[in-house]
Amino acid sequence: MKIDITEIEDGLEGNWWHYIKSSDFSFQTRIPQLNSLEANEDDILIHKQILEGESFPTKRFHLIMDGEAFQVEGNEIRETLARKLAIFIQQNKKLPFGCTYKKIQKNNTVIIQYNPNGFDSFQLKIKPEDMELEDSDIEKLFSSMETEKVNALATSEDATFTIDPITEDPLLEQVSMESGKSKVFVVEGKIIAIDLRKSYFQGNETIFYLLQLEGGKIAPDNKKNTLQRDFSLINAKCSENAMKKFELQTGNKVSFNGKVKMDKKLKLLVQNIRKFDKAT
Repeated sequence: MKIDITEIEDGLEGNWWHYIKSSDFSFQTRIPQLNSLEANEDDILIHKQILEGESFPTKRFHLIMDGEAFQVEGNEIRETLARKLAIFIQQNKKLPFGCTYKKIQKNNTVIIQYNPNGFDSFQLKIKPEDMELEDSDIEKLFSSMETEKVNALATSEDATFTIDPITEDPLLEQVSMESGKSKVFVVEGKIIAIDLRKSYFQGNETIFYLLQLEGGKIAPDNKKNTLQRDFSLINAKCSENAMKKFELQTGNKVSFNGKVKMDKKLKLLVQNIRKFDKAT
């Protein structure tokens, strides 16, 4: 069914719209044709605007019902997503895109966090009866369940989330401490994955790239080869300018230096990288 977004009145202005396809949890941050959206029953629209005098966006939620978009509260969005989540898991035996298993409560309710992007978050609850599960099966099922990492609606301008955060790495942390300035030198790490990521501040969008590297060496000082030690995996943050300047691609072996940081969302990574040297 087609939804004319220009006819939706919710007290907000502008074209800052997000779309969630509830059948598979795929997500669009930019709707290509704002006057005509192809949507299905129970799909979700989020409208945002930073109002005058505010620092964070005001949100309006809309649920597609009977071929129309109806403004609803956040709790109704969570209930709809939880119901669709139970159906998706039963059909696909895995978690959909953007979902993370968090915990099981004492009453055996499963808590799943859905983050379609870095700034929208929904805590979803699934009860055993929603999936016709025995209480004894719940923890085993969800703790080992795979997650769909590909956003089926992603375009070249949308963020991707194929790289898992690294929550701890004693070797990386030790090497950064040895430098005395949280610095680390990465030598010929092979890029095995690249994610386009976005951050927002007061309505302004910044694009950056998250790189995952394997099989190289790290050191607190790039002058002594004896200080180099093998690492398994490292995540590194790369600016949009650096990505274009050095033409980075998966398969490249690169060397660089930067600072180690525990980011609130990206977790442990190397950032503040100014230059990449490719191995020939």
